[in-house]
Amino acid sequence: MKKSKKIIKTLKKILRPGDVINISGHPKFYEFWLHIAYHYIRKTQKEVFGEKSRWTDTHTMMWFDGSAFSVEPPRAKMVPIEDFAFKEITIYRYTKRKFTAADIEIMWEGAKRILDTEYDFGQLLNILINTIAGYPFYEKYKFFDFGAKYKVCSVGVAAIYTYWRHKMEQKGEKIPRFFSKLNPNAWSKEFIKKFKQHGNRWDVENTFPANFANTQTHFDKEFINILFADKGEILYLLEI
Repeated sequence: MKKSKKIIKTLKKILRPGDVINISGHPKFYEFWLHIAYHYIRKTQKEVFGEKSRWTDTHTMMWFDGSAFSVEPPRAKMVPIEDFAFKEITIYRYTKRKFTAADIEIMWEGAKRILDTEYDFGQLLNILINTIAGYPFYEKYKFFDFGAKYKVCSVGVAAIYTYWRHKMEQKGEKIPRFFSKLNPNAWSKEFIKKFKQHGNRWDVENTFPANFANTQTHFDKEFINILFADKGEILYLLEI
């Protein structure tokens, strides 16, 4: 089977609504603005998560039925498999529960509030944090102001998950806040101390692709890697 047909067939087979798709971007030489943005995203992720972590991813999307939700310029939109199948991609699946149709319906409700929003990221962050996630958008501790000038689109996915969590809590189901249980073996004592001072929570507006990529080593194993592919070649596929 040709590589192009195999990767698309595999993605269509394994992707489930709610899955997270990370992309490690490799822009063309003339796309200097992307080179700058990706440099600072990776630099920040490497500093926060450590040199041995997965810090190279630059974009995060969420899969729904048939396409992926993506916050990107010029507007948040749904993108087909063909738009990302031949890039360097990693797929992560939530481990704490198997999503039901009702779960996905709530997530889709949150995503629709963001879709077709113009990409003015300052304004978009306010929409994502205030309206979707339900948190006030302000920094309480300068220590957690990771790369303030280069906030990334993984915030959109985090906001949808937070929207879902809030809705489930309104129904009486307690779901832990994402990225709020640190693995003490992966973080410095100073970081853990300041994290506790921050209320043991990770601000939604500081969610990076690396958050999803490093849950197995740095957090509470909220997500597991089920596929890694590059240029259409499948390099890792979890037997499910």
